[in-house]
Amino acid sequence: MSNLDQNSENLFSGTGNGTSKENNSFMENLKGNKKIADLIKLVVIFLLSLGLYSISVALLPSGMSYFVRHLVAVIISLLFLWGYSIIQKEPSIYGDAIIIFMVMFFIFNISSHYFVKNNKEISKEINIPKKNEERTMRILNYGSTVFELKAGESTPWLKFPNGCVRYDTSSKLYRHVLEFSDGTSYRNSKNLFIPQKNNVKLKILALEDEVITVVIS
Repeated sequence: MSNLDQNSENLFSGTGNGTSKENNSFMENLKGNKKIADLIKLVVIFLLSLGLYSISVALLPSGMSYFVRHLVAVIISLLFLWGYSIIQKEPSIYGDAIIIFMVMFFIFNISSHYFVKNNKEISKEINIPKKNEERTMRILNYGSTVFELKAGESTPWLKFPNGCVRYDTSSKLYRHVLEFSDGTSYRNSKNLFIPQKNNVKLKILALEDEVITVVIS
């Protein structure tokens, strides 16, 4: 083979290798760009689904219950994602991830709403008796005060007057409980001894129908 032929072969061989490398680099760039495009598409679809959910909740009639409004909103979002998946030629795991997220988002909204609502109702139920008790609290005067109570009935909180030195409760049956605002309670009896208590209120709970007398001196 002549030097000319050998040089020509080397020249064509070098050109072919260079073109192959350029093609590989071009394909890698295309793959990288496709991943970026898929990521951008994922973010856009995610934001559209979330926005569609929020707008649906806002536009649905306020007369509908919280659960129904959010249920309709998540169905609309899932229908949007379903329609988008039909347009796509190839299935995408990203689309499945968005669907799972929207379902979890719906469950979170429902559970958090009713959990907070129940806590508020429980707190309200607990606080109302305290307000009523303060409103119906009675300040006793010196001397005797008589309470006629049915079984299970109790007096309001009874507050002793300033300077009270001694108090006593009595009845025929002694079938009642003395409850103090410091958290202590005693089943009353003729020989009951109660340690001295300062700045406390008293409530009397009848276990049977009784007439109970409170003496302040």
